[in-house]
Amino acid sequence: MDTALAQARVWISKGGNLQLLGLYESRIQRRFEKNMAEIRTLQAERKASLEQAFEEADLLCQLAESREEEAEPSQFILSLSRLDFSTTDIARLILRRRNLREARKRFQDPRKPSKIAA
Repeated sequence: MDTALAQARVWISKGGNLQLLGLYESRIQRRFEKNMAEIRTLQAERKASLEQAFEEADLLCQLAESREEEAEPSQFILSLSRLDFSTTDIARLILRRRNLREARKRFQDPRKPSKIAA
């Protein structure tokens, strides 16, 4: 009986600590959610920036090739230091984009009627 009474007294006197734990947990959870939202935003911005850089490099490389100039795709990306790709990776990605674009043009969805000039 004395043990149960002692536990009850401790529970009553230290009950505020449980409330503090709940408060801290909710603050940590809100901060975590805010950080995750910020990470997702940064990732989306980085992905869009990377896509734009590859698109621009592809177009500039095509222009150089049309002028019969030497064209290395990586030379057309301004800041390689912020990208996690080597020059061969960049060239491979741009070549892949070109091949996909060509394949889409060549092999259109057969359900879609192709436009024929009159």
